[in-house]
Amino acid sequence: MEFEGLVPVARWKGCGSDTNMYRQKIRGIYTCAAGLGALTKNRCVLATSHVPTMRPVLAATQSTTIDHITNGRFALNIVCGCFRNEMELFGGSLMEHDKTCDYGAELLDVMIKRWTIDGEHFNVRGRFEIT
Repeated sequence: MEFEGLVPVARWKGCGSDTNMYRQKIRGIYTCAAGLGALTKNRCVLATSHVPTMRPVLAATQSTTIDHITNGRFALNIVCGCFRNEMELFGGSLMEHDKTCDYGAELLDVMIKRWTIDGEHFNVRGRFEIT
């Protein structure tokens, strides 16, 4: 079977239905993506992250590490919508739709700046590159 991408699903409690289809043993989505990336050679590996659970600097650092492990085959699946019961596990709450999307856009902007910013006192461009 050919896969273009491997996408671990980010679920922490399941959906609570009779089948509880998202009940899984894998909780560390970034860790799972790193492991899949180390075990595969040709497929894109993604980590699904919900914006209320992410901190941009940590997400940028983890993404960079996995990108190096996979030789550039990593992608981040940023999800702005979430389940209320799961967000409460992280001490958060659901935001209004447009606010969640704005939050996600800002989070991505901070991540990109973390990867590329040149300032008067700090230069982090290429800081995570492995030579």
